[in-house]
Amino acid sequence: MGNGGAEIPAATIACVNCHGRDGLGKTEGGVSPSNLTWDSLTKPYTVTTPSGRRHAAYDEPLLKRAITMGIDPGGNQLQVAMPRYRMTLEDMADLIAYLKKLGKSNDPGLTPTAIQVGTVVPGEGPLSEMGKALSSVVEAYFEELNTQGGIFGRKIEVHVLSGASGDVKRSIDAGNLFALVSPFTAGGDKAFADLFEDEHIPVVGPVTLLPQAGSPTSRQTFYLYSGPAEQVRALFAFAATGVKPPARRVAVVCPDNQVTSGLIPLVQEQSQKLGLKLVAANNYLDGRLDARQSAAQLREADPDTVFFFGNSDEERSLAKELDGLNFRPNLLLVGSLAGRGMFDLPAGFNGRVFLSYPTVPSDRSAEAMAGFVRLARKYKLNSQHFTAQISAYSAAEVLTEGLRLAGRELARERLVDALEGLSNFDTGLMPKISYGPNRRIGARGAYVMGIDLEKKQLTPASGWIEAPD
Repeated sequence: MGNGGAEIPAATIACVNCHGRDGLGKTEGGVSPSNLTWDSLTKPYTVTTPSGRRHAAYDEPLLKRAITMGIDPGGNQLQVAMPRYRMTLEDMADLIAYLKKLGKSNDPGLTPTAIQVGTVVPGEGPLSEMGKALSSVVEAYFEELNTQGGIFGRKIEVHVLSGASGDVKRSIDAGNLFALVSPFTAGGDKAFADLFEDEHIPVVGPVTLLPQAGSPTSRQTFYLYSGPAEQVRALFAFAATGVKPPARRVAVVCPDNQVTSGLIPLVQEQSQKLGLKLVAANNYLDGRLDARQSAAQLREADPDTVFFFGNSDEERSLAKELDGLNFRPNLLLVGSLAGRGMFDLPAGFNGRVFLSYPTVPSDRSAEAMAGFVRLARKYKLNSQHFTAQISAYSAAEVLTEGLRLAGRELARERLVDALEGLSNFDTGLMPKISYGPNRRIGARGAYVMGIDLEKKQLTPASGWIEAPD
């Protein structure tokens, strides 16, 4: 690399960094990387580059020489910004075969007149009605978009898939889906996330409590809302400054299950980062909380704030035991894990219970809500499962924006790149969406709501809290 011939691992300076995933090259810092598509490289006439170099067409041997020695077909040295790569013959043959294909083959589900988009709904069972509500919003949204001309003249055709990840894989393998929007993956999150990654299919707005957005980042999947981990980070930020007086001594009570896995280490990490003293950490078998014993342990540890991640029945039992001990610390909960039982806590906890939510009704602008209502009325959408419908509508808006940014020369990689570049995109129905190369949760944070136990209703306790890293 460079005039000095410094040796650098090739993976740190991948071809895509300068030439782009489409191979067309992107000018940056005064350097204009070449168009690497085979038709461009093998043009049957002399080419003059932006730097003034003149050379005839490449063929396979000349391209191998350029990549390994930095010499073009005219015998000119390539720009110093172009690395010289050491490659095996087999790797070089694979690279050239790839360049010959680059830009020539359409991705599955893409035709000159249509973009095939899928959504996944639960099969028969208690969630089937929610699935119908989700898919009806997606179908109505894109039908309306098609009446306005679609995306660069292409109509969006929606396929509603029902079943587990295996059934969805068969549909993807059939080659008639370009992307997925608002698929219902709850209950099979890991299997679905792995499937989407393996099949290289872009996915926007999966419906789940557990975004699979850890490290390494899943490149294909773009979530709308925070999961429990990001909400816990927001709760800690609130505990440090939002409760009165601010938290100083904290405890955590957490079941051992798939949803809450990893939350106790997260509490330990956040306590240390914010200078809070973690005085108790109670991890119990799922569904087997000993509320009396836990309350006694908490009373002895004397925290001012308790993070509780069990279900609403367990929460109510624990609060009653604490109340019986005349001990009423602040209780902080992840809203999606709580149930209606949160309104049945002892009166002594009034003003001491707070929950995180990735979105709240007040987050919706009147104009955006009016647009959703017009769509709902025009297409006679079911008014049930309103929150899920808002999520599906927002996911469709994000996907549409990504398709527009990807441009007329649409491809899956161009769509992923476009979504990665989305910053502060406002659907008007939820917090602003931002993604990035290492960020796959669009609205990464939470609102915190308090509970008015007398009126049995939620009250705002904070504005939007961006989840700290």
